[in-house]
Amino acid sequence: MVEESAAHAYAKLQGKFLYAEEMDEEPAEVDAEIRHTTVRLGRAGEDADDFIALGTTKSMSRHHATIRWLSESDSWQISCLSKNGMVVDQAFYGKGETIELKHKSSE
Repeated sequence: MVEESAAHAYAKLQGKFLYAEEMDEEPAEVDAEIRHTTVRLGRAGEDADDFIALGTTKSMSRHHATIRWLSESDSWQISCLSKNGMVVDQAFYGKGETIELKHKSSE
């Protein structure tokens, strides 16, 4: 019997959320492998292999952001899809904004 090898991961998404669900608890952590060149990020509830669930808080949209690999620039970019916006590297970005992610960028 031949064992299947682990699926290839292009990148890893790690970090902490800025806000906790409740004021007295620590912000949740995320640790997920990016296994597609385009991945959607959002509130838990969807079960697709190109989707990464980031928690259950209502401030997180079901489809909050998209991370995409750009081969022509050899870089990852993130696009905000939510009216609630997102924070990357301590800067706020609103719906429709897209930025390049640098190595060790924080979200």
